Amino acid sequence: AAACYRDLLGESSGVSESHRNCDKVQDPYSLRCQPQVMGACLTQLRQAAEVLEIESNAVSDNPLVFAAENDVISGG
Repeated sequence: AAACYRDLLGESSGVSESHRNCDKVQDPYSLRCQPQVMGACLTQLRQAAEVLEIESNAVSDNPLVFAAENDVISGG
């Protein structure tokens, strides 16, 4: 999340130039709190992907098929 905002607000983005002579004390609240929200969302997405990978590779009542070895093993 922080890397996204560094790119978005970096010197080459033009945003810093538009704020060069700005009298605002701080950025809008939505911009200040977004990295924390985005970080939490990215963490949840990573966790969901990890759980899906583990579950899809888990042995259950479906047989395991090893095509290279021409073998099928029943897991349940």
